[in-house]
Amino acid sequence: MPHSPFTLPDPRDLVPISFPYDRLSRWPDPAADNLFAFDATDRLLVDMAASAIREVASGSVVVIGDRYGALTLAVASLGCPGTRGIRCHQDAYGARMALQANFESLADSLGLVMPPDGMGASTDTLEQGWNSATKVSNGQTITPKDGVLVADTQELDAFQSCELDESLLAGAEVILMQLPKDLSQLDHWASLIAAYASPNVKVFAGGRIKHMTRAMNEVLERHFGQVSASLARQKSRVLLAGEPRRSAVPGIETRDELKRGGLKQTPGQLPKQSPEQSSNQSRSDLPEGDHNESSSRNQSPKHLLDSDPNEYFDSELKLWVCSYPGAFAAGRVDIGTRFLIPFIEQMPRHTMGGTAADLGCGTGLLTAALLRSHPEYHVIATDRSAVAVRSAKATLRRNGFEPLLDGLVEDGDQGEALLRRNGFEPADNRAGAARYEVRQDHALFQQPDASLDLIVCNPPFHSEASVSTALSEFLFREAARTLRPGGIMLTVFNSHLEHRRALQRLVGPTEQLGRNQKFTVTRTVRI
Repeated sequence: MPHSPFTLPDPRDLVPISFPYDRLSRWPDPAADNLFAFDATDRLLVDMAASAIREVASGSVVVIGDRYGALTLAVASLGCPGTRGIRCHQDAYGARMALQANFESLADSLGLVMPPDGMGASTDTLEQGWNSATKVSNGQTITPKDGVLVADTQELDAFQSCELDESLLAGAEVILMQLPKDLSQLDHWASLIAAYASPNVKVFAGGRIKHMTRAMNEVLERHFGQVSASLARQKSRVLLAGEPRRSAVPGIETRDELKRGGLKQTPGQLPKQSPEQSSNQSRSDLPEGDHNESSSRNQSPKHLLDSDPNEYFDSELKLWVCSYPGAFAAGRVDIGTRFLIPFIEQMPRHTMGGTAADLGCGTGLLTAALLRSHPEYHVIATDRSAVAVRSAKATLRRNGFEPLLDGLVEDGDQGEALLRRNGFEPADNRAGAARYEVRQDHALFQQPDASLDLIVCNPPFHSEASVSTALSEFLFREAARTLRPGGIMLTVFNSHLEHRRALQRLVGPTEQLGRNQKFTVTRTVRI
Protein backbone atom coordinates (compact mmCIF):
# COMPACT_ATOMS: atom_id res chain seq x y z
CA MET A 1 0.00 0.00 0.00
CA PRO A 2 1.48 3.39 -1.00
CA HIS A 3 2.35 5.77 1.81
CA SER A 4 -0.18 8.61 2.15
CA PRO A 5 1.34 12.12 2.12
CA PHE A 6 -1.11 12.96 4.91
CA THR A 7 0.00 10.23 7.28
CA LEU A 8 2.08 11.69 10.07
CA PRO A 9 5.09 9.78 11.39
CA ASP A 10 5.39 8.54 14.92
CA PRO A 11 6.94 11.43 16.89
CA ARG A 12 9.27 8.92 18.54
CA ASP A 13 10.84 8.23 15.13
CA LEU A 14 11.61 11.87 14.39
CA VAL A 15 15.13 13.20 14.67
CA PRO A 16 14.79 16.54 16.51
CA ILE A 17 16.35 19.42 14.64
CA SER A 18 19.26 21.17 16.25
CA PHE A 19 18.13 24.61 17.37
CA PRO A 20 18.96 26.56 20.56
CA TYR A 21 15.40 26.99 21.82
CA ASP A 22 16.68 27.73 25.32
CA ARG A 23 18.41 30.88 24.03
CA LEU A 24 15.12 32.46 23.01
CA SER A 25 13.95 35.39 25.10
CA ARG A 26 10.40 36.43 26.02
CA TRP A 27 11.30 40.14 25.82
CA PRO A 28 9.36 42.43 25.83
CA ASP A 29 7.02 40.18 27.81
CA PRO A 30 7.97 39.81 31.49
CA ALA A 31 9.98 36.82 32.62
CA ALA A 32 8.90 34.31 35.28
CA ASP A 33 10.03 30.88 36.41
CA ASN A 34 6.96 29.21 34.88
CA LEU A 35 6.93 31.21 31.62
CA PHE A 36 9.01 30.23 28.58
CA ALA A 37 9.69 31.53 25.10
CA PHE A 38 8.88 28.14 23.53
CA ASP A 39 7.00 24.97 24.35
CA ALA A 40 6.84 21.32 23.32
CA THR A 41 4.33 22.18 20.59
CA ASP A 42 6.82 24.50 18.87
CA ARG A 43 9.43 21.72 18.86
CA LEU A 44 6.99 19.08 17.58
CA LEU A 45 5.64 21.33 14.81
CA VAL A 46 9.10 22.04 13.41
CA ASP A 47 10.21 18.41 13.66
CA MET A 48 7.02 17.22 11.94
CA ALA A 49 7.20 19.80 9.15
CA ALA A 50 10.97 19.70 8.52
CA SER A 51 10.90 17.08 5.73
CA ALA A 52 8.07 18.91 3.92
CA ILE A 53 9.93 22.23 4.22
CA ARG A 54 13.05 20.70 2.64
CA GLU A 55 11.02 19.78 -0.45
CA VAL A 56 9.52 23.20 -1.31
CA ALA A 57 10.88 26.28 -3.01
CA SER A 58 11.74 29.60 -1.37
CA GLY A 59 8.81 31.78 -0.37
CA SER A 60 6.52 28.76 0.14
CA VAL A 61 6.62 28.50 3.93
CA VAL A 62 4.18 30.40 6.19
CA VAL A 63 4.08 30.63 9.99
CA ILE A 64 0.95 31.75 11.88
CA GLY A 65 0.77 32.52 15.58
CA ASP A 66 4.48 32.45 16.43
CA ARG A 67 4.76 33.99 19.90
CA TYR A 68 8.49 34.63 20.38
CA GLY A 69 10.11 33.40 17.18
CA ALA A 70 10.56 29.71 18.05
CA LEU A 71 8.76 28.51 14.91
CA THR A 72 10.08 31.09 12.44
CA LEU A 73 13.70 30.98 13.56
CA ALA A 74 13.83 27.19 13.98
CA VAL A 75 12.49 26.80 10.44
CA ALA A 76 14.98 29.40 9.15
CA SER A 77 17.82 27.40 10.73
CA LEU A 78 17.10 24.37 8.50
CA GLY A 79 19.15 26.04 5.77
CA CYS A 80 17.28 24.88 2.66
CA PRO A 81 15.56 26.81 -0.17
CA GLY A 82 12.20 26.63 1.60
CA THR A 83 13.59 28.56 4.56
CA ARG A 84 14.21 31.73 2.55
CA GLY A 85 11.47 34.32 2.43
CA ILE A 86 9.39 32.90 5.27
CA ARG A 87 6.12 34.77 5.66
CA CYS A 88 4.71 35.06 9.16
CA HIS A 89 1.67 36.55 10.86
CA GLN A 90 1.69 37.51 14.54
CA ASP A 91 -1.30 39.10 16.16
CA ALA A 92 0.47 40.51 19.22
CA TYR A 93 2.55 43.68 19.02
CA GLY A 94 5.08 42.27 21.48
CA ALA A 95 5.38 39.04 19.48
CA ARG A 96 6.78 40.95 16.50
CA MET A 97 9.21 42.72 18.80
CA ALA A 98 10.30 39.40 20.32
CA LEU A 99 10.81 37.77 16.93
CA GLN A 100 12.98 40.64 15.75
CA ALA A 101 15.00 40.74 18.98
CA ASN A 102 15.58 36.97 18.95
CA PHE A 103 16.56 37.15 15.29
CA GLU A 104 19.21 39.73 16.14
CA SER A 105 20.46 37.63 19.03
CA LEU A 106 20.74 34.35 17.12
CA ALA A 107 21.40 35.41 13.52
CA ASP A 108 25.16 34.96 13.61
CA SER A 109 25.09 31.54 15.26
CA LEU A 110 22.33 30.31 12.92
CA GLY A 111 24.11 31.48 9.79
CA LEU A 112 21.36 33.93 8.86
CA VAL A 113 22.20 37.13 7.06
CA MET A 114 22.44 39.91 9.61
CA PRO A 115 22.25 43.56 8.58
CA PRO A 116 25.60 45.44 8.67
CA ASP A 117 26.72 46.76 12.04
CA GLY A 118 24.49 49.55 13.20
CA MET A 119 21.95 49.01 10.45
CA GLY A 120 19.58 46.57 12.06
CA ALA A 121 16.60 47.29 14.24
CA SER A 122 17.70 47.13 17.87
CA THR A 123 15.75 46.50 21.03
CA ASP A 124 16.15 50.21 21.81
CA THR A 125 14.41 51.27 18.62
CA LEU A 126 11.81 48.57 19.02
CA GLU A 127 10.94 49.84 22.49
CA GLN A 128 10.23 53.20 20.94
CA GLY A 129 7.52 51.81 18.74
CA TRP A 130 8.65 48.91 16.53
CA ASN A 131 9.41 50.81 13.32
CA SER A 132 12.98 51.96 13.43
CA ALA A 133 14.27 54.93 11.50
CA THR A 134 15.61 54.66 7.98
CA LYS A 135 19.38 55.06 7.80
CA VAL A 136 21.76 55.83 4.94
CA SER A 137 25.07 54.02 4.36
CA ASN A 138 27.37 54.26 1.34
CA GLY A 139 24.69 55.98 -0.65
CA GLN A 140 22.13 53.20 -0.03
CA THR A 141 18.86 53.67 1.77
CA ILE A 142 18.65 50.88 4.33
CA THR A 143 15.49 50.20 6.31
CA PRO A 144 15.45 47.46 8.97
CA LYS A 145 12.22 45.55 8.48
CA ASP A 146 11.04 42.32 10.00
CA GLY A 147 14.32 40.42 10.01
CA VAL A 148 14.99 41.39 6.43
CA LEU A 149 17.52 43.99 5.42
CA VAL A 150 15.90 46.01 2.66
CA ALA A 151 18.58 47.78 0.61
CA ASP A 152 17.36 49.32 -2.61
CA THR A 153 14.24 47.12 -2.20
CA GLN A 154 16.34 43.92 -2.33
CA GLU A 155 15.54 41.40 0.41
CA LEU A 156 18.60 39.56 1.64
CA ASP A 157 17.30 36.96 4.08
CA ALA A 158 15.02 35.45 6.72
CA PHE A 159 11.37 36.46 7.14
CA GLN A 160 8.67 39.02 6.44
CA SER A 161 5.63 39.93 8.54
CA CYS A 162 2.28 40.04 6.73
CA GLU A 163 -1.35 40.73 7.43
CA LEU A 164 -3.66 37.74 7.69
CA ASP A 165 -4.73 37.88 4.07
CA GLU A 166 -3.76 36.85 0.54
CA SER A 167 -0.30 38.44 0.85
CA LEU A 168 0.48 35.98 3.64
CA LEU A 169 -1.03 32.84 2.14
CA ALA A 170 -0.79 33.07 -1.67
CA GLY A 171 0.98 29.99 -3.04
CA ALA A 172 1.91 28.67 0.42
CA GLU A 173 2.88 24.97 0.36
CA VAL A 174 3.80 24.43 4.02
CA ILE A 175 2.05 26.22 6.88
CA LEU A 176 2.94 25.90 10.57
CA MET A 177 0.56 27.30 13.16
CA GLN A 178 -0.27 27.13 16.83
CA LEU A 179 -3.92 26.10 17.16
CA PRO A 180 -6.08 28.93 18.56
CA LYS A 181 -8.50 28.08 21.35
CA ASP A 182 -11.29 30.05 19.67
CA LEU A 183 -13.01 27.80 17.10
CA SER A 184 -14.34 30.76 15.13
CA GLN A 185 -10.76 32.00 14.80
CA LEU A 186 -9.60 28.58 13.61
CA ASP A 187 -12.48 28.49 11.14
CA HIS A 188 -11.45 31.88 9.78
CA TRP A 189 -7.80 30.88 9.42
CA ALA A 190 -8.72 27.61 7.72
CA SER A 191 -11.07 29.34 5.28
CA LEU A 192 -8.36 31.79 4.25
CA ILE A 193 -5.78 29.03 3.81
CA ALA A 194 -8.19 26.98 1.71
CA ALA A 195 -8.92 30.00 -0.48
CA TYR A 196 -5.40 31.29 -1.12
CA ALA A 197 -2.76 28.63 -0.43
CA SER A 198 -1.36 26.21 -3.00
CA PRO A 199 -3.59 23.23 -3.90
CA ASN A 200 -0.70 21.10 -2.60
CA VAL A 201 -0.53 22.86 0.76
CA LYS A 202 0.22 20.95 3.93
CA VAL A 203 -1.00 22.62 7.14
CA PHE A 204 0.73 21.55 10.35
CA ALA A 205 -1.40 22.76 13.27
CA GLY A 206 -0.16 22.00 16.77
CA GLY A 207 -1.41 22.37 20.29
CA ARG A 208 -1.26 21.08 23.85
CA ILE A 209 -3.46 18.02 24.24
CA LYS A 210 -5.40 19.50 27.14
CA HIS A 211 -6.56 22.36 24.90
CA MET A 212 -7.37 20.28 21.81
CA THR A 213 -10.86 18.98 21.01
CA ARG A 214 -12.53 16.90 18.35
CA ALA A 215 -14.26 20.08 17.20
CA MET A 216 -10.92 21.37 15.88
CA ASN A 217 -10.73 18.39 13.53
CA GLU A 218 -14.29 19.13 12.42
CA VAL A 219 -13.45 22.75 11.68
CA LEU A 220 -10.50 21.71 9.52
CA GLU A 221 -12.57 19.04 7.76
CA ARG A 222 -14.97 21.76 6.60
CA HIS A 223 -12.13 23.30 4.58
CA PHE A 224 -9.79 20.40 3.74
CA GLY A 225 -10.31 17.00 2.18
CA GLN A 226 -7.59 15.38 4.29
CA VAL A 227 -7.15 15.78 8.05
CA SER A 228 -5.07 13.47 10.24
CA ALA A 229 -3.67 13.59 13.76
CA SER A 230 -0.28 12.60 15.10
CA LEU A 231 0.49 10.63 18.20
CA ALA A 232 1.41 12.70 21.23
CA ARG A 233 4.86 13.80 22.31
CA GLN A 234 5.43 15.65 25.58
CA LYS A 235 1.69 16.32 25.87
CA SER A 236 1.50 17.98 22.44
CA ARG A 237 -0.06 16.81 19.21
CA VAL A 238 -0.12 17.94 15.56
CA LEU A 239 -3.01 17.95 13.09
CA LEU A 240 -2.11 17.74 9.39
CA ALA A 241 -4.56 19.14 6.83
CA GLY A 242 -4.39 19.21 3.05
CA GLU A 243 -6.40 19.11 -0.20
CA PRO A 244 -8.14 22.47 0.35
CA ARG A 245 -11.78 22.73 -0.60
CA ARG A 246 -11.75 25.66 -3.02
CA SER A 247 -15.49 26.13 -2.57
CA ALA A 248 -14.84 27.38 0.93
CA VAL A 249 -15.67 31.07 1.24
CA PRO A 250 -13.62 33.00 3.81
CA GLY A 251 -15.80 34.52 6.47
CA ILE A 252 -16.89 34.46 10.07
CA GLU A 253 -19.55 31.89 10.91
CA THR A 254 -22.65 32.84 12.86
CA ARG A 255 -23.72 30.91 15.91
CA ASP A 256 -26.45 29.02 14.09
CA GLU A 257 -24.07 28.03 11.30
CA LEU A 258 -21.51 26.78 13.81
CA LYS A 259 -24.22 24.90 15.68
CA ARG A 260 -25.38 23.13 12.52
CA GLY A 261 -21.79 22.14 11.92
CA GLY A 262 -21.55 20.63 15.38
CA LEU A 263 -19.07 23.16 16.65
CA LYS A 264 -18.75 24.93 19.95
CA GLN A 265 -20.71 28.14 19.79
CA THR A 266 -19.56 31.56 20.87
CA PRO A 267 -22.06 33.35 23.17
CA GLY A 268 -23.91 36.22 21.61
CA GLN A 269 -23.56 35.19 17.98
CA LEU A 270 -27.07 35.09 16.51
CA PRO A 271 -28.54 35.21 13.00
CA LYS A 272 -27.53 37.95 10.62
CA GLN A 273 -28.93 41.44 10.47
CA SER A 274 -28.89 43.27 7.17
CA PRO A 275 -26.29 46.00 6.66
CA GLU A 276 -29.14 48.47 6.12
CA GLN A 277 -30.71 47.64 9.45
CA SER A 278 -27.40 47.88 11.25
CA SER A 279 -26.06 51.06 9.70
CA ASN A 280 -29.32 52.96 10.17
CA GLN A 281 -29.50 52.29 13.89
CA SER A 282 -27.88 55.04 15.97
CA ARG A 283 -27.33 55.32 19.70
CA SER A 284 -30.50 57.33 20.06
CA ASP A 285 -32.71 54.46 18.85
CA LEU A 286 -30.98 51.44 20.34
CA PRO A 287 -33.37 48.65 21.28
CA GLU A 288 -34.80 48.57 24.78
CA GLY A 289 -35.66 45.71 27.05
CA ASP A 290 -34.24 42.24 26.68
CA HIS A 291 -32.55 42.58 23.31
CA ASN A 292 -29.29 40.72 23.64
CA GLU A 293 -28.98 40.44 19.91
CA SER A 294 -26.06 40.25 17.57
CA SER A 295 -25.34 40.35 13.91
CA SER A 296 -22.39 39.21 11.88
CA ARG A 297 -23.21 41.37 8.86
CA ASN A 298 -20.70 39.41 6.82
CA GLN A 299 -20.72 39.76 3.07
CA SER A 300 -18.31 36.95 2.14
CA PRO A 301 -15.18 38.92 3.12
CA LYS A 302 -11.83 38.09 1.58
CA HIS A 303 -9.99 38.48 4.85
CA LEU A 304 -10.32 39.88 8.32
CA LEU A 305 -9.58 43.45 7.25
CA ASP A 306 -12.52 43.41 4.84
CA SER A 307 -15.03 41.63 7.08
CA ASP A 308 -17.69 43.02 9.37
CA PRO A 309 -17.51 42.06 13.04
CA ASN A 310 -20.00 40.09 15.06
CA GLU A 311 -22.26 42.45 16.99
CA TYR A 312 -24.00 42.07 20.35
CA PHE A 313 -26.27 44.59 22.10
CA ASP A 314 -26.17 44.41 25.89
CA SER A 315 -29.52 45.61 27.20
CA GLU A 316 -28.19 46.18 30.72
CA LEU A 317 -25.27 48.38 29.70
CA LYS A 318 -27.07 49.87 26.68
CA LEU A 319 -23.96 49.37 24.60
CA TRP A 320 -23.05 47.46 21.46
CA VAL A 321 -20.09 45.08 21.58
CA CYS A 322 -18.30 44.25 18.32
CA SER A 323 -15.70 41.53 17.95
CA TYR A 324 -13.61 39.70 15.41
CA PRO A 325 -12.57 36.05 15.84
CA GLY A 326 -9.85 35.73 18.46
CA ALA A 327 -10.69 38.85 20.49
CA PHE A 328 -10.94 38.41 24.27
CA ALA A 329 -14.54 37.86 25.42
CA ALA A 330 -15.68 37.84 21.79
CA GLY A 331 -19.46 37.91 21.47
CA ARG A 332 -20.14 38.70 25.12
CA VAL A 333 -19.39 41.08 27.98
CA ASP A 334 -16.66 39.87 30.31
CA ILE A 335 -18.10 39.70 33.84
CA GLY A 336 -15.15 41.59 35.31
CA THR A 337 -15.68 44.41 32.82
CA ARG A 338 -19.39 44.45 33.63
CA PHE A 339 -18.59 44.83 37.35
CA LEU A 340 -16.13 47.69 36.72
CA ILE A 341 -18.28 49.87 34.43
CA PRO A 342 -20.62 51.29 37.15
CA PHE A 343 -17.58 52.50 39.11
CA ILE A 344 -16.32 54.29 36.00
CA GLU A 345 -19.68 55.92 35.46
CA GLN A 346 -19.86 57.05 39.10
CA MET A 347 -16.54 58.91 39.02
CA PRO A 348 -16.79 62.69 39.43
CA ARG A 349 -16.17 64.76 36.33
CA HIS A 350 -12.59 65.91 35.77
CA THR A 351 -13.09 69.68 35.85
CA MET A 352 -10.05 70.53 33.72
CA GLY A 353 -10.30 67.66 31.27
CA GLY A 354 -7.54 65.13 30.99
CA THR A 355 -6.09 62.09 29.26
CA ALA A 356 -7.22 58.57 30.11
CA ALA A 357 -6.12 55.13 28.95
CA ASP A 358 -7.98 51.85 28.66
CA LEU A 359 -5.05 49.51 29.27
CA GLY A 360 -5.70 46.19 27.53
CA CYS A 361 -8.88 47.44 25.89
CA GLY A 362 -10.07 44.16 24.34
CA THR A 363 -13.30 44.88 22.47
CA GLY A 364 -13.30 48.49 23.70
CA LEU A 365 -16.26 48.32 26.07
CA LEU A 366 -14.54 50.18 28.93
CA THR A 367 -13.53 52.92 26.48
CA ALA A 368 -17.13 53.24 25.29
CA ALA A 369 -18.41 53.48 28.88
CA LEU A 370 -15.76 56.06 29.73
CA LEU A 371 -16.49 58.22 26.67
CA ARG A 372 -20.22 58.10 27.37
CA SER A 373 -20.00 59.09 31.03
CA HIS A 374 -16.90 61.31 30.95
CA PRO A 375 -16.64 63.28 27.70
CA GLU A 376 -14.04 65.56 29.27
CA TYR A 377 -11.35 62.91 28.74
CA HIS A 378 -9.23 62.22 25.70
CA VAL A 379 -9.18 58.42 25.83
CA ILE A 380 -6.39 56.18 24.52
CA ALA A 381 -7.49 52.57 24.07
CA THR A 382 -4.51 50.25 23.77
CA ASP A 383 -4.08 46.50 23.34
CA ARG A 384 -1.29 44.16 22.29
CA SER A 385 -3.62 42.30 19.91
CA ALA A 386 -4.33 43.55 16.39
CA VAL A 387 -7.66 41.67 16.48
CA ALA A 388 -8.60 43.46 19.71
CA VAL A 389 -7.71 46.84 18.23
CA ARG A 390 -9.93 46.24 15.21
CA SER A 391 -12.72 45.03 17.51
CA ALA A 392 -12.43 48.10 19.75
CA LYS A 393 -12.57 50.45 16.77
CA ALA A 394 -15.70 48.68 15.56
CA THR A 395 -17.31 48.82 19.02
CA LEU A 396 -16.73 52.57 19.32
CA ARG A 397 -18.06 53.25 15.84
CA ARG A 398 -21.12 51.05 16.45
CA ASN A 399 -21.95 53.01 19.61
CA GLY A 400 -21.82 56.28 17.69
CA PHE A 401 -18.46 57.57 18.86
CA GLU A 402 -16.11 59.16 16.41
CA PRO A 403 -12.57 60.37 17.09
CA LEU A 404 -12.95 64.15 17.45
CA LEU A 405 -9.73 66.10 17.15
CA ASP A 406 -8.99 69.72 17.96
CA GLY A 407 -10.41 71.90 15.22
CA LEU A 408 -12.15 69.00 13.48
CA VAL A 409 -15.65 69.89 14.65
CA GLU A 410 -16.46 73.56 14.68
CA ASP A 411 -19.60 75.59 14.90
CA GLY A 412 -22.22 74.63 12.39
CA ASP A 413 -25.08 72.23 11.94
CA GLN A 414 -22.89 69.29 10.96
CA GLY A 415 -20.54 69.67 13.91
CA GLU A 416 -23.38 70.16 16.38
CA ALA A 417 -25.18 67.09 15.04
CA LEU A 418 -22.06 64.97 15.43
CA LEU A 419 -21.55 66.10 19.01
CA ARG A 420 -25.19 65.53 19.96
CA ARG A 421 -25.05 62.09 18.36
CA ASN A 422 -22.30 61.29 20.86
CA GLY A 423 -24.39 62.67 23.72
CA PHE A 424 -22.60 66.00 24.20
CA GLU A 425 -23.47 69.62 23.90
CA PRO A 426 -21.63 71.55 21.17
CA ALA A 427 -19.85 73.63 23.79
CA ASP A 428 -18.10 70.50 25.03
CA ASN A 429 -15.93 70.47 21.91
CA ARG A 430 -14.06 73.51 23.18
CA ALA A 431 -12.41 71.17 25.67
CA GLY A 432 -11.83 68.48 23.03
CA ALA A 433 -14.87 66.38 23.95
CA ALA A 434 -14.90 62.63 23.36
CA ARG A 435 -11.60 62.48 21.64
CA TYR A 436 -10.17 59.00 21.43
CA GLU A 437 -7.62 56.90 19.66
CA VAL A 438 -7.20 53.14 19.48
CA ARG A 439 -3.66 51.87 19.08
CA GLN A 440 -1.83 48.57 19.09
CA ASP A 441 0.94 48.69 21.63
CA HIS A 442 2.82 46.59 24.14
CA ALA A 443 1.10 47.88 27.28
CA LEU A 444 1.90 51.62 27.14
CA PHE A 445 5.31 51.54 25.44
CA GLN A 446 4.33 54.41 23.12
CA GLN A 447 3.00 56.60 25.93
CA PRO A 448 5.32 59.22 27.48
CA ASP A 449 6.11 59.22 31.20
CA ALA A 450 3.69 61.03 33.53
CA SER A 451 1.23 61.84 30.73
CA LEU A 452 -2.04 60.22 31.92
CA ASP A 453 -4.65 61.36 34.43
CA LEU A 454 -6.67 58.14 34.53
CA ILE A 455 -6.15 54.46 33.68
CA VAL A 456 -8.86 51.79 33.65
CA CYS A 457 -7.73 48.18 33.50
CA ASN A 458 -9.03 44.62 33.62
CA PRO A 459 -5.69 42.79 33.69
CA PRO A 460 -5.15 39.13 32.79
CA PHE A 461 -3.84 36.72 35.37
CA HIS A 462 -2.39 34.17 32.97
CA SER A 463 0.00 34.05 30.03
CA GLU A 464 -0.93 31.50 27.39
CA ALA A 465 -1.63 28.32 29.38
CA SER A 466 0.30 29.36 32.49
CA VAL A 467 -1.24 31.12 35.48
CA SER A 468 1.01 34.01 36.42
CA THR A 469 0.81 37.49 37.91
CA ALA A 470 3.91 38.60 35.99
CA LEU A 471 1.91 40.17 33.16
CA SER A 472 -0.44 42.00 35.55
CA GLU A 473 2.47 43.42 37.51
CA PHE A 474 4.11 44.48 34.25
CA LEU A 475 0.93 46.44 33.42
CA PHE A 476 0.93 48.00 36.88
CA ARG A 477 4.53 49.18 36.38
CA GLU A 478 3.56 50.72 33.06
CA ALA A 479 0.65 52.45 34.78
CA ALA A 480 2.98 53.83 37.45
CA ARG A 481 5.34 55.15 34.77
CA THR A 482 2.67 56.87 32.68
CA LEU A 483 0.37 58.29 35.40
CA ARG A 484 0.92 61.84 36.53
CA PRO A 485 1.31 62.45 40.30
CA GLY A 486 -2.22 62.35 41.65
CA GLY A 487 -3.42 60.31 38.67
CA ILE A 488 -6.02 57.59 39.27
CA MET A 489 -6.09 53.90 38.31
CA LEU A 490 -9.31 51.87 38.46
CA THR A 491 -8.67 48.13 38.36
CA VAL A 492 -10.90 45.05 38.44
CA PHE A 493 -9.47 41.62 39.20
CA ASN A 494 -10.35 38.20 40.56
CA SER A 495 -10.75 38.56 44.30
CA HIS A 496 -8.43 35.68 45.18
CA LEU A 497 -5.45 37.46 43.60
CA GLU A 498 -3.05 39.66 45.58
CA HIS A 499 -3.34 42.54 43.12
CA ARG A 500 -4.25 45.11 45.78
CA ARG A 501 -0.89 44.61 47.49
CA ALA A 502 0.91 44.76 44.13
CA LEU A 503 -0.88 48.01 43.22
CA GLN A 504 -0.03 49.46 46.62
CA ARG A 505 3.62 48.54 46.13
CA LEU A 506 4.06 49.46 42.48
CA VAL A 507 1.69 52.40 41.92
CA GLY A 508 0.47 54.01 45.13
CA PRO A 509 -2.17 54.03 47.91
CA THR A 510 -4.98 51.66 46.98
CA GLU A 511 -8.52 51.39 48.35
CA GLN A 512 -11.26 48.89 47.65
CA LEU A 513 -14.31 50.36 45.94
CA GLY A 514 -16.37 47.22 45.53
CA ARG A 515 -16.30 43.47 45.87
CA ASN A 516 -18.54 40.54 45.00
CA GLN A 517 -18.07 36.79 45.08
CA LYS A 518 -15.64 36.80 42.17
CA PHE A 519 -14.23 40.29 41.58
CA THR A 520 -12.75 43.28 43.37
CA VAL A 521 -12.55 46.87 42.12
CA THR A 522 -9.84 49.16 43.50
CA ARG A 523 -8.88 52.82 43.18
CA THR A 524 -5.17 53.62 43.22
CA VAL A 525 -3.62 57.10 43.44
CA ARG A 526 -0.20 57.68 41.92
CA ILE A 527 2.09 59.35 44.41
